[in-house]
Amino acid sequence: MIKIEPIENSTEYILHFNADSKTERVRCILDICQSLSCQCKTIGFQVLPDSGNTVAGIDQPLKFSVDVYTERLEGNECSKDHKFAEAFVSGLENKDWDLLKGHFIGFKRHLTENYDLSTVETEFPAELIEKDGLSIGYKEILPFAKDLIIKMGEDSLIVDEQYCLNPSCSCIHAYLTFIPVQNNQIVEDKGISGIRVDYINKTWEKEDAPKDTLLLPELRSALEEAEPDIYNVLHKHHAELRRLYRKYRIDKNSALGPSNITARIGRNGPCPCGSGKKYKKCCLQKS
Repeated sequence: MIKIEPIENSTEYILHFNADSKTERVRCILDICQSLSCQCKTIGFQVLPDSGNTVAGIDQPLKFSVDVYTERLEGNECSKDHKFAEAFVSGLENKDWDLLKGHFIGFKRHLTENYDLSTVETEFPAELIEKDGLSIGYKEILPFAKDLIIKMGEDSLIVDEQYCLNPSCSCIHAYLTFIPVQNNQIVEDKGISGIRVDYINKTWEKEDAPKDTLLLPELRSALEEAEPDIYNVLHKHHAELRRLYRKYRIDKNSALGPSNITARIGRNGPCPCGSGKKYKKCCLQKS
C-alpha cells in the first residue's frame, strides 16, 4: 500500500510504497500537467537523492511516469529509472491506483476551479462555432471540472452541458444531455438529449423526441435536488466558456465576421443559438 506524505512548505513528498515484500521510503517530486484542457492522465515521479531514502543506490534523480487510468508505465526510460519504476508499479494494488487517481483528479480539479484566465491556453473550432452554430461542451474545454450527477431511482445519470459561443449571440440557454452510468461506465447511446434550459427564466424545453418530454419534470426535479444552485451554475459555466473563447479568438486572431454567418445560415434560417427563432429575428439583430 502506498502513502503520499506532503513535506511542509515544500513541493516535495515522501512516498511510502511496497516493493519486493517490504516497505520503502523515498523523497520525490510529483509532476502533473497543468494544462486545463489536456486530457492526459499521467503523474510524473522524480525520485530525489536523500539520506532518508530506504532504496539504495539513488545518487541522482530518477524519473518515470505512470498513467493512473491504464495503470501502466509511460515513455522510454533509461534502464536504472525503468528498473526502479517497474519495482514501484509492481507493488501497487487497486487501492493504491485509486489513491493516485484521487491525487491526480484533486490536483486537476483544484487547477480548474482556481485558474488565471490570462494564462489559460485552450483550443476551439472557431469556424464551426461561428459558421455552423456548433455548441461546445463545458467538459470538452475543462475536462476535469466537477461532474454533475443525478439519481433517478436506482440509476445514476451524468449531465453533459453544451453551450452556444457565437460572439454575435447573447442566448441564455444550456443544452443538456442526461447520460446513464452503468458499472462506472458512461452509456452514451442511451442518453436523453435535446433538453434546452433557460438558466435565467428557469424554463425547460425538449427539442425533439416528444416521448422523452414526459421525463422533463423528473429530470428537472432530480437536477435541482442534486445541485440546488443549478441555474447559477449553468449561467457561470456559459459565461466562463464565453470568456475562454473570447480570449482564444484574440490570441489566435480567429474572429469571423457576421457576414460569413449570414451567408451560411440565411436570414430566414433557424438561428444557430438554438432559440428556435429565425436568424433575422434573433442574433442577426444583435450582431
